[in-house]
Amino acid sequence: MQFNFNKKLVLITGSTKGIGLDIAKRFLGYGAKVIITGREFLKKNSDKIKGENYIFFKTNFKDIKDTKKILKKFKEKKIVS
Repeated sequence: MQFNFNKKLVLITGSTKGIGLDIAKRFLGYGAKVIITGREFLKKNSDKIKGENYIFFKTNFKDIKDTKKILKKFKEKKIVS
């Protein structure tokens, strides 16, 4: 089955390792721009991701302060309006 996610933005939380990282790689392979988030820095696994069509934010969505900060960053980078 072939999917086309060109010009689509996908947010994947908890995607710095394991299942989340595999999902991020899959969406990148489908042409999506991917927002990768996690509590750990991506540098450990960044060599496993091909291309430059992703952006990483270190955050913990369980913490409301972190969530508000990340939404502010999304707006500053014009990721969301």
